[in-house]
Amino acid sequence: APQARITARAGPMVRSSATAVNWTPQFTVTVQDDKGAPVNAAAVQVLMQVHSGARVAVQRSVSCNTAANGQCRLTWNGQNLDASHTGATVRVESVQRSFLVYSPGTLTQASVGVVR
Repeated sequence: APQARITARAGPMVRSSATAVNWTPQFTVTVQDDKGAPVNAAAVQVLMQVHSGARVAVQRSVSCNTAANGQCRLTWNGQNLDASHTGATVRVESVQRSFLVYSPGTLTQASVGVVR
């Protein structure tokens, strides 16, 4: 079966204004097949963890479906995050699409902010 893999992942700490205390982590992932073509309509499931320094303060499962360009955005949908939350990480748990097999490769994690 053709392979699917994560080829890019990145994320900002989104704030409503430059001086806002509350923030939301967002990550964008790109899924491509083994020929380098974007994979449309793939379901991406991640574990998102929010940190207070090195400690994981809260975590939850977040998912999205890729668009025609193979990208989808994963946005925190839990409690409000404030200055005590210093960063966030995502770990790709699965990518599902008919007739494709997810091959984890090396791009399975990403982080924003301070997580140590």
